Amino acid sequence: MSTLRQYSIGFSSALGGLFTKANFKSLLLFWLPVFLASTFIGLCCVILPWVLSAGLAAAVAYVALLLIWPWVGFGAYVFVALMAPDFKIADFATVVSMLIFIFGLWTRGKVAPPLPRKLRTVSLLFAAIVVLSFSLSVFYFHNKLPNIYRDGRVFLYWLWLPILWRMTASEADGVHKLVRVLLVIAYSVVVLAVMQWVTGVQVVAVGLVASLGTTSGFGESVTRVQMPGFLFVSWAIIWLTLQVLYKRVNLLVGGALILVLLLGLYVNFGRGLWAWTFIGVLLPLFFIGGGRAIKLLATILVAGTLSIGTLALVKPTVLENVSERLLSVKNEGGRRTSYGWRQLENHEAMLTLQRTPLVGVGVGGEYRPWLHELRLFYEHVRYLHNSYLFVAVKLGIPGLLCLLLLYWRAWYGARKGLSEVVAEHRVTLLTCLSFFPIAMGISMTQPEFMNTYSVLQFVAVIVLCASFFVPGSTPAKPPRPRGAY
Repeated sequence: MSTLRQYSIGFSSALGGLFTKANFKSLLLFWLPVFLASTFIGLCCVILPWVLSAGLAAAVAYVALLLIWPWVGFGAYVFVALMAPDFKIADFATVVSMLIFIFGLWTRGKVAPPLPRKLRTVSLLFAAIVVLSFSLSVFYFHNKLPNIYRDGRVFLYWLWLPILWRMTASEADGVHKLVRVLLVIAYSVVVLAVMQWVTGVQVVAVGLVASLGTTSGFGESVTRVQMPGFLFVSWAIIWLTLQVLYKRVNLLVGGALILVLLLGLYVNFGRGLWAWTFIGVLLPLFFIGGGRAIKLLATILVAGTLSIGTLALVKPTVLENVSERLLSVKNEGGRRTSYGWRQLENHEAMLTLQRTPLVGVGVGGEYRPWLHELRLFYEHVRYLHNSYLFVAVKLGIPGLLCLLLLYWRAWYGARKGLSEVVAEHRVTLLTCLSFFPIAMGISMTQPEFMNTYSVLQFVAVIVLCASFFVPGSTPAKPPRPRGAY
């Protein structure tokens, strides 16, 4: 047989093996899109400016990341949404990412138990109330469509709940992967916050980088960084503290990692965030044994004393800024102070709920009259700092109660599973049990329920909680004897 014929037969065999039924699905679903995308980008590089070509290449790389490494892709998605120069870009990235994740789960044939019935029922009820509120906003209240979009976009992010649950519950180490993603997000928020604080340049579109000003008892040199995502930082601080307590992380390493997170909280200068995070670190005392509780208190006391003493010697201005910020609360309460404006918000919201308690004013509706003094913040007629009143005004009191019921069922279901959780997941479960109360507390003065990034945090914590009271959703390892905890 000639050499040419041998090559021909070998090529035919290889080609035939390539197009077998087993390989056809992967060829169609992966390599064909890659080929078409590469061809499209190549043509764009010839026709379009380099900036647009680079953007297209980055978009294709982002899609590939979501498909190949979903957990890394989810972390990248949160970072993209955080850095988006406009919230419409973040929403577009959210929709695209959701569709890609659903497509990836379908092609990989991921099998996972359904969301726990108690959570599934209340989630569907909450979704029905949201749909009803949107319908009333359009056809009954006749709210402006741009306002409906700006107020209602946050509910889109709740669709991550079934997707993230399927991703987590379908993998034996899904809980560990989700925890790692949350930690990466927390440190990304800290890096962005500190970078803006040092440079004074705002790179995160949502938020503010500005001086605290003399109204808070500060000089103009003290810069405050306001941006979304600090709840991730609070969660990470509690998690690392418990890791040190349970000797999963070395004391010095854990202390250094916590100090980095505390720096992020410092540049935020949020009194409520500081107070509730500290409470969150103490809340595990109610769930752990007496010996560990004493050890936790002693660790916090020693670490706090050493930190304060070191700062007093090395950087006393930090302590001065913190004390002045905490003491500045005594200046609140006047008519034109932060607390005074929030009192006015709450009063107007209560009047609105007295008139329409069941449906509120609808998504995008205005609950109070225009104030000339707040003309620079044109959304003040729709905006509330109190999350509970914010949701009640938009969805009605039934909508608020349904959302709180979802939080409660997630927390209580996880609490019941605390005694049975395997040792490797105990720290994560304790962190979630401690996080929910502080999130509920912060939400009294911050609109966390209506913040898209906080909703992502709530979704992740609900998924983690659900992972501990659904049989078979966590790795099947025998629990240690009760005394080992």
